[in-house]
Amino acid sequence: MENDSKEELNRRREAAWAAFGSLKEATGQLADSDLQSRLFDSTVLPALCYAAETWPDTADTPKARATHRAYKRCLVQPALNISSDFAVQI
Repeated sequence: MENDSKEELNRRREAAWAAFGSLKEATGQLADSDLQSRLFDSTVLPALCYAAETWPDTADTPKARATHRAYKRCLVQPALNISSDFAVQI
């Protein structure tokens, strides 16, 4: 059972990265961070969190949180014009 949840989490993470890639291309030139955030919430989060309420709370669960933080850093970094070294610290 745990192996199934690990595979499901990996599939969800891959789907979310795919959704994020197309979103990043589409919103890369948008200056409105609120619009970027709403698009992120409507496309990437559902891909990552689909059926998350049925996942057991295992050691793999923090991977989903880490993936979510990585998306946020990718969206925030260009808007802040900060170096990648500082963005990693966020």
